[in-house]
Amino acid sequence: MSVKIKIEEGVYSHFCYSAPNAMKYLLIELPHGSTKSKDFLYYQERLQGKYPENLIDFFHVNTDVGSPELAFALAEKLQREDEEYEVHVMQSHIPRTFIDCNRVVGEGISYQAGGVTPATPAYVQSEQDLQLLYQAYHRYQDYTKRLYAEICGAKRGLGLMLHTYAPRTVPIQAVDWDIVHQLHDFYDTDKIKDCALRPQIDVIHKTPAAEALAALEWHQKVAEELRNIGLEVANGDSYPLHPVTMAYHYAKQYPAQTLCMEIRRDLVVTSWDPFVEMEISQEKVEKLGACLARSLVL
Repeated sequence: MSVKIKIEEGVYSHFCYSAPNAMKYLLIELPHGSTKSKDFLYYQERLQGKYPENLIDFFHVNTDVGSPELAFALAEKLQREDEEYEVHVMQSHIPRTFIDCNRVVGEGISYQAGGVTPATPAYVQSEQDLQLLYQAYHRYQDYTKRLYAEICGAKRGLGLMLHTYAPRTVPIQAVDWDIVHQLHDFYDTDKIKDCALRPQIDVIHKTPAAEALAALEWHQKVAEELRNIGLEVANGDSYPLHPVTMAYHYAKQYPAQTLCMEIRRDLVVTSWDPFVEMEISQEKVEKLGACLARSLVL
């Protein structure tokens, strides 16, 4: 197994697990792969505007903890099981705390209608900062679009949009200057016990019009493998695959070739602690990675 890495500092890392006789291709995209404190601090040191105090707390509770480690576990397991697989991992290093790489940007977009957080939160107000963030965003998107075109387009491979989410849905309506206080008001009190527990796994594949865009056979096989180890797998219950997300557009552009998946973060960490950089359980991610790999080995 050979791994090639292309890095643009502060923007992305592209890992290619090459195979000498590649005939099958998988792209794992991590648009919220900025999961380490150093990713947040890289941007905090460069942004000039005023931001909420202790904003790093929001970063930790809102980023896709464990998604990179799970992607790497899947890639390595898949290559061991099938030497014809070439696997690409595309990891964003741009914190969604400042700009979200799984959002479409432009004039007149209603993120509220999509039930998702906006591309840039209300507290990002400095024009200089917005320019820096949008430049990074577009560099990530340009490179990622080329990867999808190569792997899902030219090579007719598969694309996995891999996410993790917090165990409970916290009913905060707006990401604004009060976001850190609002989060602590839930997590530091008994209010968190009244917040709905999310499914352990959710495959996000239905549009608001109930159109299913995922690779059906792969979807069914993933659900079967995960249920076989005792995990609950929901069928797009958490939210729809909405046109304001980039995941929707890749799923629409490459029909029946993609899968968008949410995995609950307590399934990948040694101990759930929302406001710190959590330790990833290698045992847990390898177990999940093996399940995902089995769903792809034909």
